[in-house]
Amino acid sequence: MRKLPRKKYFFSEAEVQIEEKGIRVKAPQDEKHVKDLMSIAAELTCLFNTLEAFAIYFTSGVASEELAFTSVGVAYCDNVRKYLPAIIMASENDKYYKHLLRLFSRWNQRISKMNLLKSEKEIQKQLAKINDTSITPIGA
Repeated sequence: MRKLPRKKYFFSEAEVQIEEKGIRVKAPQDEKHVKDLMSIAAELTCLFNTLEAFAIYFTSGVASEELAFTSVGVAYCDNVRKYLPAIIMASENDKYYKHLLRLFSRWNQRISKMNLLKSEKEIQKQLAKINDTSITPIGA
């Protein structure tokens, strides 16, 4: 399989919002962007099908998604996140790539939680370093 050429401007200009209820994408729809995306459609389809096949093992419960997350979760989410605009467009209202998107959503939330917990620990360390004393008024 040849290396997938990424049309950076399509993917960088698309707006992606990942929310609890789903993923919203506002992708460029002008003729040039669509033409460039169509020029790599076969490679994208192959990539998305591979990511979907990988995800099925975990979303169906055949393999442990928790175990897989520790070794490939961040890399999987990073790669899916790059191509989300095209994945969402190709999924046709959740008709295709359901497992890919389900696994991404689960693992992406787990990564967000891990990052928030890490931030919380850092904030707690900083708070512990602050000497917060007050001045007692005279006669009190």
